[in-house]
Amino acid sequence: MENWSDPQSARASGEAAPDAAVTVADREIPVELTLYPSYPNPFNPTTTISFAVPREEFVTLEVYNLLGQRVASLISARIASGYYEMHWNAGTLQSGVYFLRLGAGSVVHANKLILAK
Repeated sequence: MENWSDPQSARASGEAAPDAAVTVADREIPVELTLYPSYPNPFNPTTTISFAVPREEFVTLEVYNLLGQRVASLISARIASGYYEMHWNAGTLQSGVYFLRLGAGSVVHANKLILAK
């Protein structure tokens, strides 16, 4: 298991998208899987995504457009429990509404993102 407190090592392993950096935001152990509201939102072109993972497990963090097509896969890896924060650059996408989907085990959370260029 790789420690994602170093964004460079996460990118080098191929587990995080090249336009996203993941950092450990806190050392406490969360109680449940949580996807916090992204900020800023609306954004142009960078937003901060925060989430909490209660135990080590396989986590996916993906972005979908209004047609349900996946436009970005930000995380697809087994990660340790903790609070995480990442900065995502959506500069290659068009302005519009997108959905951020966090999944771990049988639990899924989603938030709406608005990219305004």
